[in-house]
Amino acid sequence: MKRLLYILLCSALLSLTSCVESPKGDNNNNIPDGEKGVLTLNISSRAAESALPDFTLCIYQKGGASEMLVRKYSAGDEIPEYIWLLEGNYTATIESGRAEAASFGNSYYFGKSDFTIKGGERCKVDLVATLQNIPVEVVFDESIKEG
Repeated sequence: MKRLLYILLCSALLSLTSCVESPKGDNNNNIPDGEKGVLTLNISSRAAESALPDFTLCIYQKGGASEMLVRKYSAGDEIPEYIWLLEGNYTATIESGRAEAASFGNSYYFGKSDFTIKGGERCKVDLVATLQNIPVEVVFDESIKEG
């Protein structure tokens, strides 16, 4: 009897903790209301290949002189089409590679965009990652022996 009571109590607690309130607004059309807004990112790069390998996407909320990380996505993560954020000023950054002034074959791409989320509105942001370092390639041919 105690075992049955214990199982019922655990299942009741589990069912209460699993309840989550869905975001307000029309979720079918992702139309926000109140103090939340929706961010849609258009990520592009000026890379030779179409996709950035091993990228990191971060969204920071600005608060005076400091910035607080609110979202972070890596290359293996799926970036949602609609990102719900509270009203405020934000910065989105994307980077791929390792930051070096010059590198033998390793490219470093970085992009940054500031935007403002207003409650009840959508915000579309274009985030472009551009090449930040100079890839160096050294090629030796037969004429080096003559010199």
